[in-house]
Order: sequence, then C-alpha cells, then structure tokens
Amino acid sequence: MAHGHRRWLFKYNRPGHGEDWSEKIAAEIGRLLAIECANVDLARCAGKPGVIAQNFVDGGAGERLVHGNELLSGHYGGSYPTSQAYKVSQHCIPAIREILSGYPAHEYQGGRDGGVVATLWHRFAGYLLLDALIGNTDRHHENWGLITRATPSGAPATLAPSFDHASSLGRELSDADRREILAGSGNRDVERYAKKGRSKIYLNTESAKPLTPLEVFVNATAELPDFRRFWLERLAAIDEASFAAIIGRVPESRISTDARRFASALLVYNRHRLLSLGPDY
Repeated sequence: MAHGHRRWLFKYNRPGHGEDWSEKIAAEIGRLLAIECANVDLARCAGKPGVIAQNFVDGGAGERLVHGNELLSGHYGGSYPTSQAYKVSQHCIPAIREILSGYPAHEYQGGRDGGVVATLWHRFAGYLLLDALIGNTDRHHENWGLITRATPSGAPATLAPSFDHASSLGRELSDADRREILAGSGNRDVERYAKKGRSKIYLNTESAKPLTPLEVFVNATAELPDFRRFWLERLAAIDEASFAAIIGRVPESRISTDARRFASALLVYNRHRLLSLGPDY
C-alpha cells in the first residue's frame, strides 16, 4: 500500500494478541535509544486494526535485503536449515558474530552520542539490548539481516534496521494473567515472567535450548566491554517516565489498562536488570 511517497506493508493484528501496540511501542523505544528501527505506525485496513511498516529497502537503487538465514547458509557452506525458523542451534552467537564482524568498521552516527567507529556486530549488539529490554522472544534468523546494493563500486553491505518486535512486552497475555503476575499471585510475578522468555539465538551449536534475551546480550558483549558500556550508558540516560510516555500515547482503543501497566512494569524490571550488569559481568 502507499502512504506518502514510500511503500508500506499493512500487517493485521490478530484479535487479542496485541501485535499492533507492541510493535509500535518497541519501535519507539528503539528510536529513543538511537537504535535504527523499521518505521511503523498504527493503522486500520477495511476497519480492522494493525500496523503499517515502511519498506526500508530501495529496490530501485539495486538494494536487497539478505536475511540472516541466507547469510548463515553461506557461513555453514550450504548445510544450514534455512527454512526452519525455530529450534536451530546453528543460529548462535559465534556464527552471527563472525558474519557481522567480517564487514569493515565505519563511523556509526549514534544519535545523541555522536559518531563512534563500529562494525556491524557492534551495532547489532544494540538490537540485542533492545530485545533484552522489551523481552523480544522472536529474533529468529529471518528477523535480522543486511541490505546489499548492486553497484559497480561494490558498496559495502549495511545492517538492516531492527524489525518485527511484536513478540514482546507481554502482548500475548490476557488481562487476567497480567493482573495475576503484577499482583505476584502464587508463583507468578514479573521477575519469573521476564526470566522465562527465550530468544531464538543459541550460545553455540551444541546448546540444547536458546538463550533468554538478556543472556544473548550478555554473551554477545562479553568480549566488547566498551560497547556494552556504550549501550548501557545510552539506556541509563533514559528514565522510566520516558517509557511510560511512549506507552501512554497508544490509544485506548488499541491497548487495555492492564496491558499498559504490565508493559511498563516489564520495562522497568528489565531496565534495572540490564543496568545492574556492568561492563565485565
């Protein structure tokens, strides 16, 4: 569909799943952190709610989005299960790091912090920080990638904006579940919920199960103390009221009071966990 001068994709929200508001809030939080995210907005099509996502690939300029599964297939010599989105232990930190570290370092204009020399792997660490903050459990191998451009000069690939963040912020919960978790009823509370979620990224090929979003960020930045500090300082500069303001801008017709309360509580808890890490955790 057209919206302004760019092409946009409309994605329907499944009733009761909160995929529209979670996608919008996640993208706004990413921008608050000066992390490049796909541009999304709340919308309706034929009266049904959803989001529109702007195409960030300029096909007219010869650009192409190369998904992570394509990159990993090349990394593993063609033996990678490209069509299997889940339970793929080869989708692991060492493989992703080796792929993204292979591209030249260049100055990354990091918003309020000015420029910093970074590889694509350093920048991807910011995406992993966002995942840990919002509790994104769907960073599978088709939810990240590179943008390549077919030009005579052989322009280097760039990291695609972070996209598809709908599986976050407790959007899958019912309001009854949210109230129970917020009240700390029985063995359910925000801490247990936050620690239960799993990413789609593994520690290594021998791992039996994927890491949590926080564990992915911790392990991915274990050898990057300067960049862990870089991203954590950026997070520390944003107070909890800023998160509440973003959530508060979502219309009442899209998000319930309990969903607002839960999303806010989860962000506060995950922010605290991240800021407790330190560069050498």
